[in-house]
Amino acid sequence: MRLRLTVLSGPDEGVVAPACARLAAQGAAVLAYRHDGHSWSRWLDSGGGCRVARLGEGDRTSAVLRDLPAAVAEAREAVAGPDLVLRLPFAVDLPQVLDEAGELAEVDAVVVALDPERLEDWLWDPAPVDGLPVGEHLVDALSCADTCVLPAAGSGRGRGEHLLAQLAPRARAVRAGGKPGRPEFRLGAGGYDVGEVIARLAPGAVTVPVLDESGPFRTAVVRARRPLHPERLARAMPAMAAGSVWSRGRLWIASVPGNRVVWRGVGPHVSFEDGGGWDDDGLLDPASPDGDRRGTVLAFTGDEVDKEELRAALLDCELTAAECAGGPLEWADYPDPLRLARALPMPAAPVGSIFSEMTEENR
Repeated sequence: MRLRLTVLSGPDEGVVAPACARLAAQGAAVLAYRHDGHSWSRWLDSGGGCRVARLGEGDRTSAVLRDLPAAVAEAREAVAGPDLVLRLPFAVDLPQVLDEAGELAEVDAVVVALDPERLEDWLWDPAPVDGLPVGEHLVDALSCADTCVLPAAGSGRGRGEHLLAQLAPRARAVRAGGKPGRPEFRLGAGGYDVGEVIARLAPGAVTVPVLDESGPFRTAVVRARRPLHPERLARAMPAMAAGSVWSRGRLWIASVPGNRVVWRGVGPHVSFEDGGGWDDDGLLDPASPDGDRRGTVLAFTGDEVDKEELRAALLDCELTAAECAGGPLEWADYPDPLRLARALPMPAAPVGSIFSEMTEENR
């Protein structure tokens, strides 16, 4: 029997627990991972009793990934029906777990349970969980979700639900106990495509809602075609990030011209990651007529986002025509206030070839 998984997680235990209970009441078995303050354990409740396995210590993602193949195999033998709720600890690396789970069973739905009125508090929470702020874990989870379960009692579509619509544009919002005008929370949503979700979450990908405004919140996407001057970018960053609760995208920076630099911003935190070289298989820019990967694409979501101001600030960071003419040899001497040249690995593709293509296009 091939199991159908409903993956359930969330930052608010007061919403996760009743959501899990509602799914179990519909006939699903529950496979849950828990931490007792010292070590991890796995709990399998198939309706006829609970089996517990002690897993030892470690971070939550490693604990789940190490155990998941054995856990799914045990569940396949123990449960009577095909439906299994995989209840994960919040802040697990959900894309990694989904990638593994998709090889072991059919992922039917990914559910994040939370109270939207606390959403902004979590995004601005500086407390780290397994090395990342709470807000970064939450944004990653919402990017994977196709369903968001909200508390049974709600006061209408408030500020938090408007923000949720921007952060999780592909997810339907349901109430744990059902509510007039809202779809009921039930098993069997189906249609979840793990491969598509993982591709959409590639480093530097820009996820935007269908509607760029919801209540007081909006999302603005801005682009720059030329490389960015690292010093001007460092000066512009605070003003660009101000007013947004979530910013993301990829950067082409002159001091590391062969690298696709990933921008990740949640609440007050902005970080950079290595996204690989521009010639690596991966992202295309749908706004570019030839699908060119090079260039800067950033999206900002918040209630004080001004697209024209963001565009002007970004274009001020672009290299001038005279600076472009200097090429990578001169760019290497630019100040590096973001310390990217030392932090990022050199790409396989030589930067000279990238520059040659760019200057050829600009002739």
